[in-house]
Amino acid sequence: MKKKIIGLFGAAKVGKSTTINKVYDILTQKYDYTEIGQSLLQYKDIRVVIVINGIKIGIESQGDPNSRLKESLDIFVKVGCDIIVCATRTSGMTVSWVEAKQPLYHVEWKEKKKKPEHDVTQQTISNLNMANEIVAEIEKYL
Repeated sequence: MKKKIIGLFGAAKVGKSTTINKVYDILTQKYDYTEIGQSLLQYKDIRVVIVINGIKIGIESQGDPNSRLKESLDIFVKVGCDIIVCATRTSGMTVSWVEAKQPLYHVEWKEKKKKPEHDVTQQTISNLNMANEIVAEIEKYL
């Protein structure tokens, strides 16, 4: 099995962290899992490594420049994650940090777009749909 990074990219405030947190929620509600190390919860962001059916999954929702993303990616590689799910911006250092993990990891990019500004319901649906799409990708490995 080829190791994989699923990079959720988009501009600031489009729901990347919310979507990635929802991926964690879906996986941990649907599957028996164990957690490796100690998860890091900070404001609305999470860094965690979980194991489901022997597959190590690293999840990092912080993807802003000067965030802990680079450190998290290094940790996920060091502990041998099979799949990494993370947020990045549309370009710049966060994208470079993810791309630097190639060829050890195949990178699959998914774009997160913001729904109309004042439509909270549509934004919530969009976040859930994207989270389910990412979970479906992960489930191919489980």
